[in-house]
Amino acid sequence: MDINIVEAAELTRNILIDWIPIFEDKQIDYNIDIPEQPFRVKLDTDGYMRILNNLIQNVISHSHADKIEIILSKQEKNMQIRLADNGIGIEKEDLKHIFERLYKCDKGRSEKGSGLGLSIAHQLVEKMNGTITANSIQGTGTEFTLLFPLAN
Repeated sequence: MDINIVEAAELTRNILIDWIPIFEDKQIDYNIDIPEQPFRVKLDTDGYMRILNNLIQNVISHSHADKIEIILSKQEKNMQIRLADNGIGIEKEDLKHIFERLYKCDKGRSEKGSGLGLSIAHQLVEKMNGTITANSIQGTGTEFTLLFPLAN
């Protein structure tokens, strides 16, 4: 990993801009809210990109959502990214395990996926001294919250 202080708001914008045509193609309404203010955070740029891409890909591939919301904000001494969808949600029992390697929520489903994406995202977040949590209500949607400490 190559961790440096980066301007994370601009980096986040650059990552998300590539997803907009995909959201439109898949007919997923999107709300992206990234403030103009800079967020200086110690990150590995490639790792951060992989985290966001994994989370968004999960929404597209598994949630059956037609709306996604991605909000970047300052929470005390952290940058917070909240990624929420209005998809099918994740069962309470599965939610406890989603960051485990090779864990797949519904063993019987035919959707593709290795079960590695969220595990990798979790590991990358931790290596950057951040946290990732997930909350979900079946039939309502899922929300991932990432916190990364702001650089001094």
